[in-house]
Amino acid sequence: MMVAVFTAAIFMACNPDVGGNEPEIPETPETPETPSTPETPETPEAPEIIENNGVGADGKIALNSVAYACYLGNVWDNGVADYYIMLTNDTLGMGANNFEVPMHQGGWILYLDLWSTLSEKTYDAVLPEGTYTLGRGRDFGCLYQDYSLATNNLEQVLVDGQWLYRIKDIFFKEGTVTVTHTNNGYHIETVVVTTKDEELTFVYDGAIVFEDQSDDEEWLPALDMDINLEPVYGDIRFYESIPSANCDNYVISLFNVTDLTEDKVHPNKIGGIKLQLDIYPELGKGVAGTYHIGTLSDEKYLLQKEPWVYYPGCYWGSLALGTFVEFIDKDGTVLYSVVKGGTLTITENEDGTKIKSEDGGQLRPDAIFYLPEGKSLIIDSKVSLTAYTDYINASAEEQPTKLALHLRSIKSHIDELARKEYPKYVKNSADFVMMFVPNEGAYLAALNADKELWESAYNRHIVVISPTHLISVLKLMYQLWMRDKQTKNALKIADETGKLYDKFVGFVGDLEEVGKHLDKASAVYEEAHKKLSSGKGNLLSRVEGIKELGVKTAKRLKIEESED
Repeated sequence: MMVAVFTAAIFMACNPDVGGNEPEIPETPETPETPSTPETPETPEAPEIIENNGVGADGKIALNSVAYACYLGNVWDNGVADYYIMLTNDTLGMGANNFEVPMHQGGWILYLDLWSTLSEKTYDAVLPEGTYTLGRGRDFGCLYQDYSLATNNLEQVLVDGQWLYRIKDIFFKEGTVTVTHTNNGYHIETVVVTTKDEELTFVYDGAIVFEDQSDDEEWLPALDMDINLEPVYGDIRFYESIPSANCDNYVISLFNVTDLTEDKVHPNKIGGIKLQLDIYPELGKGVAGTYHIGTLSDEKYLLQKEPWVYYPGCYWGSLALGTFVEFIDKDGTVLYSVVKGGTLTITENEDGTKIKSEDGGQLRPDAIFYLPEGKSLIIDSKVSLTAYTDYINASAEEQPTKLALHLRSIKSHIDELARKEYPKYVKNSADFVMMFVPNEGAYLAALNADKELWESAYNRHIVVISPTHLISVLKLMYQLWMRDKQTKNALKIADETGKLYDKFVGFVGDLEEVGKHLDKASAVYEEAHKKLSSGKGNLLSRVEGIKELGVKTAKRLKIEESED
């Protein structure tokens, strides 16, 4: 019964037909605005695609334009001319590596470095007919392998609303180029086998206009004087280890000025001197030793590599190579002298003595870089990469074992450097040695194999560095020398300014003395002037009186009468 009453009460309260006040009807809430749908960005129009990757029905890639062609002439001074050509079937643009690339999928660039007879007119060069074979001889009929390749745009990919492309450089291991003259210019057919064993055939028909970049006349002015080099800046670069010839390759550059070109390769000041030494010490022995001139093979400019030789100086177009001296003459002319004979001796340190340990053993740091205020930094670069080379060439099953051997080799060298204690015997050196690993991959492989390798070496005063780190270190040392020079210049300016101030004070005092003497001289002058012409009874009035006595004159004196 209570439930029924309760239900009825609720019904009465909710039903307007039953007695009681009619309840207010709440306002209908406003319907919220439907948010607008964001605009879908427009997909950029897909670029054109060159069908079938540019390969025609005949299986050949037709190239229809010349991107670039130049005639370099007798650039190697061997009586053979160099013709360089870029052929394409596409529009070219600049890629991420600052090299030209085809802009559409299926686009190609073919680079041909061809060597043949000299053209009669350098400004209107003609590529000789014939067959050119891939090689490295830089001789008649050579398609030079190092500079001949193809670039292909493999595909277009849409990324974040932007069409990007994937570029591949393709290198050749075999190939020929057949050149035929036609009424339209040339027919050039290139047949190659790539390093991936793919066969490619390129065909070009049309004209080629070669840009004249030759300088076939001997133009490099030669030095005809003795050079006394007092180096203030030096650079040593490790290029490669050559286990097959039991030698390493270093290039040492010494300068008598710190004002260098932006690339740090040439002096940039009148009177600037550069001495370049291209040397081949015995494998792992550092640079100290005595070198004799190396022998060039029948293929010009190719050195017969062996321990303790230096690369003889020679000319390549407008540049000097190997071992040579460069001098900036007073009129800005660059003079060269290439080294063709004699011996070269490099000692370990600045005073010409060997560095020895306490037990009398000879120490051979590869490089000692001298810093401002007499400080020095030792760099060792005798790290062996034999184990790393084996690791790279090993099969997948063998790689873990080969990597362990590479890591062991690196650790062994760290142990050896720690035992030698170079900083203890090199004057004013930093308390650590920089151990240079001359290959970025070898450096990273060792650190990835042992995450604690770098810190462990550092705790033993060995800093393991890669080529990237070495470049940063060399730039830092250069900046330190420049800052030291600026500091010394600032001190000199301050000293000269002080002396100038003292001189100025003395000059002001001298001027004051001159003023005093001028005042005295002026007073004496006024007194004399009065006696002569302006004072009462002056000499001029008396002379004028004589004239009045009848003396004939042509001129008349101006006499100022005074009350004095």
